[in-house]
Amino acid sequence: MHATIDPRQWPGRVVPESDAEVAAAVASLCLRAQWPDADRAGVTSVLRRWFDRGWCVDAVLRAVDLTPDGRLQRRKSDRQAPHAFLKDRLRWWFADHDGDSATDPLPPPVPGMTMERWWAISRRNERVNRPREHRPLGAEGRRARQDVRARARGSGRDAVAMARAKGRQRQDVLDDLLIPGAEPVQVEPVGRPRRRPVDRRVGDWVGRQQVVADDPAVRKALDVVLASAGNPPVEAVKRLRNAVRAARWTARMAAMEAMTDAPDGAPEPLGREARRVLHYVDQAVEENLPFEVVVFLLRTGTPSADR
Repeated sequence: MHATIDPRQWPGRVVPESDAEVAAAVASLCLRAQWPDADRAGVTSVLRRWFDRGWCVDAVLRAVDLTPDGRLQRRKSDRQAPHAFLKDRLRWWFADHDGDSATDPLPPPVPGMTMERWWAISRRNERVNRPREHRPLGAEGRRARQDVRARARGSGRDAVAMARAKGRQRQDVLDDLLIPGAEPVQVEPVGRPRRRPVDRRVGDWVGRQQVVADDPAVRKALDVVLASAGNPPVEAVKRLRNAVRAARWTARMAAMEAMTDAPDGAPEPLGREARRVLHYVDQAVEENLPFEVVVFLLRTGTPSADR
């Protein structure tokens, strides 16, 4: 079987035989080597003997890159014509490449095949890769599919029960391995996991707030500020700020103790407005705000006091 193939689709493993196939193989080699202006006749005259000895296009391209012992050949000169380049490179692939008249090419580095064999392989691959027709399921197939879906739905509904059943099965197998007369080891049931302890930073913040709010000096200074009906004196604000600073220092030393239950005789909880005023001053101390800003916040952001 001799067929004409577009050079762009010429199979590189096929050994050309007819003149048409040789022309297509030479055109394909020039395209792959990026020689658009090559002298096709000169390239054909060089490659004809190699094609006659069973060489294919893939073998020629491999041979111009490597010597028979696997060494890289030198790069092509820009001034060297493609047919001269092929002749110079392929001389290494003669049995006597150092002689003056080398005529016996070595076996090709890439084995080739005939066009008939290539067509047979192509048709076989086409049949293998062809999409298969899906025939409708029969009665048995439909029942099997329904059974599989039912089992999948059933297992998905009660995964915990399935896990427990598997656990019991494993335990039964282990019990069968016991020496006759020996009692199986009773495993204590695992209780609920312990709650993760409160983060230390959260506990420190909560304890500090409580210690500051319960400090007697802070309470006394806070009463004076609240009694000023929204216009606290500067000295009162200064005393409250200093009391908050001292209480914060105390809170750092006893933050975690403040998280426990309040002892007997603890001060009564602060009212809403008292908590707001104390929050302003505590934040001002935390952010190291200027004293004038603290006075401004208290005079503009707090209404008349009502503990």
